[in-house]
Amino acid sequence: MTQRVEKLIEDVKNLSKNGKIAVYGAGLLAKYLLLKTDLKNFNIIGIADDSKEKWESYIGKFKIDSKEKIIKDADFVLVTMSNFNKNLANYLETQNKKALFVNRTLYFLLSDDISYDEKVDDILIKFKKPDYQPNLLKILILKLDYFGDTTLSLAFLQEIRAKYKQAFIDVICTSENYLILKELGIFSKFYISKDFSRSKEGMSTDEILKSIDKYDIAIDIGFGPDTRYLLKYINATYKISLESFEDDFDDYLNLKIPYISKGDSIAKLLMDHINLIPDIKSHKTKNNIIKNIAIFPTPSSTIKQWLYFEDFIRLLEKENIDTINIYSDKKIFDIDSPKVKYHIDLDFRSLIDSLSQNDLAISVDSFGSHVSSYAGLPVVCLFFDSSTIEFSPSYSESTILFKHQNMNLEKYDEHIYYYASSPLDIAPEKLLKILKSYYIFKH
Repeated sequence: MTQRVEKLIEDVKNLSKNGKIAVYGAGLLAKYLLLKTDLKNFNIIGIADDSKEKWESYIGKFKIDSKEKIIKDADFVLVTMSNFNKNLANYLETQNKKALFVNRTLYFLLSDDISYDEKVDDILIKFKKPDYQPNLLKILILKLDYFGDTTLSLAFLQEIRAKYKQAFIDVICTSENYLILKELGIFSKFYISKDFSRSKEGMSTDEILKSIDKYDIAIDIGFGPDTRYLLKYINATYKISLESFEDDFDDYLNLKIPYISKGDSIAKLLMDHINLIPDIKSHKTKNNIIKNIAIFPTPSSTIKQWLYFEDFIRLLEKENIDTINIYSDKKIFDIDSPKVKYHIDLDFRSLIDSLSQNDLAISVDSFGSHVSSYAGLPVVCLFFDSSTIEFSPSYSESTILFKHQNMNLEKYDEHIYYYASSPLDIAPEKLLKILKSYYIFKH
């Protein structure tokens, strides 16, 4: 057992005074404590849970039932919930029951003090290398011909998806071949061209060019040369197409697929060139020069909250950087500055696209830290405690700032105990100083 688990068991022993103990909550924490620790040898009379589906079942030898049946005969209640519940605490008080709220996750209890790399006052800093780096390429397919030609290309499109498993793949197509392509489950976005469609439904070529973003790879797999000029104006790092025999179009191609097949089918011709498409990587090159910063200030729970984000952003706004991009589901700050931009409730693809314009992300322990890491950004993450290291960003380099939380008992009421929690109390000036010791802000 870890020191934290031993402290919990000792506190239960001292508070219960060998009386009858009811456990409240039949989740993972209760299972661990009742199956893997000395708690199973205490005078446990049963487990209360609010879920009727769990009633009449067991954890080890201990039966689960309603709180009315379990708690009435208990001298002491151990509440195995990760959060402190005031309504439950008040209920137990009315029942004149002595209780201890664990109000810690199992991961917290199993994580004793984790090593750190640096220390600034009482702030501990740990550096993490990426565990895995997804290859989030952006690929654009141009497929502007009709049913038969589109069908010939299906195996090629599926191989592109297999080769670039994590890429976002978009397509410019007609309203006719859209009916086939949408069924593949390959494409993130469809741009329907009316200029090459019999139905004349969709967007003009100019409208499409204004709508699309920059791509890593653009591939025109149309079998007629009349669509090649569109590829010429696509903003892409690597361009691929069947040759058109017109130098103005073929010269800008990075990979030219010869149209003369020597008796092979068009489908085989495309498939034979899959392996010639380079294994391009989307990973950002490590760079300590910061111009644009992504901010995710909203935590999933209040215990993870950092109360000084607005003050920090006002300090950051005075630094020599271009843009501070704030991401949230609603506008939570009222900072009027040309450097500050708000991005409200973006869908996942739009969020990834937007994050790619940043050089660094700063987040509390939440979705924001993980999606920024997935997008390839280095992340500075403010953590409540070392125990949450298991949930730290995994896909890019990250800097974790945290404090160790102690298992200090506090009284909520005469008979109700819980473990005190200390939020990450780091001054905004201190965070800025830490950042500037690792990164260079440059406008």
